[in-house]
Amino acid sequence: MSESSQLLREDITRLLDTVGLASLIVVSSAAVRYSEKPLALPHLSQVLQKKGLDYGLLCSFSSLEQAVSSLETMVHGPLPVSLHIPGIRHIEPSTMNHVRFKGGSYSTTFASYHDNHWRVIKQCKVYNHPDKDLRLKLEMESIAGLPVAAHALFPHILHKELSPDLLRYEIEYVPYHNFAEIVSSGEYDDSELSRCLRGMYDKLFEVLYKPNPSIHNSVQSLDYVAIIRRRLAEVSQLLSADNFLHRLLAADELAYNGSRYPGVSKTLQLADAFLASKTTPNTYNHGDLILQDILLDPASGDFRLVDSNGLSTGYIHDFAKTLLCLETKYDLLYDGKFTLDLDLTHAKAAKAELNYTDQGHEQRLDKMNEYFWDYLETHEAEFRATLPEWHETLNVLCGLQNIAIVMFHTLHHQKHERAAAFLLNGIKLINDTLSDKS
Repeated sequence: MSESSQLLREDITRLLDTVGLASLIVVSSAAVRYSEKPLALPHLSQVLQKKGLDYGLLCSFSSLEQAVSSLETMVHGPLPVSLHIPGIRHIEPSTMNHVRFKGGSYSTTFASYHDNHWRVIKQCKVYNHPDKDLRLKLEMESIAGLPVAAHALFPHILHKELSPDLLRYEIEYVPYHNFAEIVSSGEYDDSELSRCLRGMYDKLFEVLYKPNPSIHNSVQSLDYVAIIRRRLAEVSQLLSADNFLHRLLAADELAYNGSRYPGVSKTLQLADAFLASKTTPNTYNHGDLILQDILLDPASGDFRLVDSNGLSTGYIHDFAKTLLCLETKYDLLYDGKFTLDLDLTHAKAAKAELNYTDQGHEQRLDKMNEYFWDYLETHEAEFRATLPEWHETLNVLCGLQNIAIVMFHTLHHQKHERAAAFLLNGIKLINDTLSDKS
């Protein structure tokens, strides 16, 4: 441990002792930063537990001075105007017992302090739209319908409310950081991170990935490609004709990072034809298992899963979503750790070059990706029994998932460059996979 980190820990501990801990309920275990280096994850959690406080809320500070000032403000009044969780999301101005998070898709997520405990509340207006309120409704239903033994893998549902105008449910607050933030922090090496990921998936195979006889699921019955086409048509319709993303979507050919690929329309045709005969195992699953949806204590390996997706079933969709983070670097793109150069001089033949700007983070994800594929291959006999081309199917689904989220990051997040990067990575992975196969 560096001398500066030790001093910061002592200062924060002394502050906690000074300001009156009974009212100090908004504290982070890992996001307090000093000289750009995050503290070891467990420290503040341990301090809080010794003081009889079981819950903390994620905040972050760029310096010791800001940490001291902000913590004092939290004790005596409302939160500061802007607190940033590096690479994840922002906390908006609010009172101490009602904190809204920015991020997500069309639902609103906020934390509320009630009966001496934090709880997380998710709610969404009723739009009667398949990509908006339907997602939250299926999330609520899918958690309730899981095998009993799998309920312990998710935060406990405290309350549900369905009305003609609003969908809302409350879950317990789990004081863990999400896996994406832990990977980004650099506090753990790739072997430790991969151990946690393997342990989590071992538990999922044990209690969650059980046959679900109520569903006849297959890749083609989900009609994923049709959903993506509808979403991309909505994006193209709402963007101006001279917008770079609109032009990228319309391109017939792409030159991306030195290789040539067909445009998105042809790529979706290829993916659709490949998946036409593929049937996935009918199992329960999470449905959106990106690293941000895994709350993890890396020291113990304990975890909880959040933000499930009832639209997709079968464990293969969970693997593909994890590969979205490892294979195609979702979190590097989400955090803005990339550069993208586009040449759209020729309307039908676009050129693009993408590079990641955080080499340490990229290398950790690359090594985790290798370990994850090695782990999946230990289950190869099981996969091949129902899906002989499981490896190729996983890559094609991961590529499609990249293209599927273009709409959310364009229309909801207003991050057009990020959306273009997802699009390009999806096109690349699908075509590389299918060209290798042929």
